[in-house]
This record gives sequence, C-alpha cells and structure tokens, in this order.
Amino acid sequence: MSGGPHGKGPRLWLQPERKNANGSVERSRWIIRDGSLKRSTGCAPDDLAGAERALAEHIAQKHDPRRNAGDPSKVSIIDILTIYARDIAPNHARPKETASKIERLASWWGNPATARAHARRAGLPTPHLNGTVSDVTTANCRAYVDFVGFKRSASRDLEILRAALNHARRERVLDVVVDVHLPGGSVARDRWLTRSELALLLWTAWRSRRAANGRSGEQDDWQTRRHLVQFMLIATEK
Repeated sequence: MSGGPHGKGPRLWLQPERKNANGSVERSRWIIRDGSLKRSTGCAPDDLAGAERALAEHIAQKHDPRRNAGDPSKVSIIDILTIYARDIAPNHARPKETASKIERLASWWGNPATARAHARRAGLPTPHLNGTVSDVTTANCRAYVDFVGFKRSASRDLEILRAALNHARRERVLDVVVDVHLPGGSVARDRWLTRSELALLLWTAWRSRRAANGRSGEQDDWQTRRHLVQFMLIATEK
C-alpha cells in the first residue's frame, strides 16, 4: 500500500524520523501524498491499518461524482453504476443477480482497454470508449451485446444500465436523458391457431385423465386438465 513520494495519485508514504531545525525530533509516521498535497495520518509505522483507513477517507472526500454533474463526457460510467449499486440494487428481489450484472457492465463500459481487446480477439469492430457516459451510443450498445454473447443476458444488463442512468439523473449527477439501445426482442407472432387446432387442444385437455396408481398406459377417472379448457376459452375470446 505504501509508495514513494513521487508516485501518482493518492498514496501512503512512510515518512522517516527526522530532526527539525530547532533540534526537535519528528517521529516516523504515515503520510498521505496526493500531488502537491502532504497530509499526516497521525499513524505510527506499526499502524498501517489506521493509515489505510485515513487514505480511504481522503479518497472518498476527494472523489465526488457530482463535481462534473450534467456533463456526460466527464461523468464516469463506473460512478453511475456505483451509485446505483449503493442506492437501488440492495432493494431488488435478487440483489446478487443485479450485482453480477453491474460487475459485467463495469468490466466492459468502465474498462475501455478490455473492451477493445475483446473486440480484436473476436474480430469485431473496435468500440470507441473512454469510460464516460458519452460512450452510451447505439453502436456501443450493440458492441456490448457481442461482448456478452447472449442477446437476452445483454438486454437485461443494458436495462440495468438504463436504470442506473435514470437514477443518476434523479440524483442530479446527470441533467440529460441518455438513451440506451436494447437489442431487438423475439420474433413477432406471424400466425395464430386455427379453429381446428384450438378444438384439438380443448378436446385433449377435456379428456385428459390421471395415470391409474402411477401405472403408465392406465387411467382412472381423475380429470387433471379440465380447468385449462376454461382458461383457453377465455384467452381466445375476441
């Protein structure tokens, strides 16, 4: 976790013990270095856990998704998904399933290098991504479907992305509506049952009997499917 004073981004640095100009001794302690900022954690060398907590608090205070609110080219998709995972996903009927969808979305939309590498390996067009909300275009949504490989799974993932974007707008992280292209649904019905086909189904349901004492080929008088007849008649009423 520790790093030299010239590392990039917020990090911990163990400042060695040193003497001040007035002759006093400043004991070794963990320091947060972030660009030109130098901030003491107050933690001794043997309290790395405390120093890491101080670093985590510093990062959380520094990182505010709302600082670029309203600008899709600057708001990170990871931020959008994180807010949704924190605020909404735990209330879903199957929160673990939602979490897995969010992770899959983040692995592609939030990691442009991974997305491009996958496209090259699969011989697909390279998506134009930079990790921000402005990436959500029809072409990139289609590329995500190719990445997942299953249209139905990808469509459910993209529904989560759409919900996350809408939640972000309600939370004023975004001030624009972002359209999410969903893959086409199943093939539309191109025919209906004929009267004779429906009649056969009704007759089969009406005559159906339970197997006698579980013996195949033998039936008793217990009618098992007559309730379906009424349902089918109601369903086919015009």
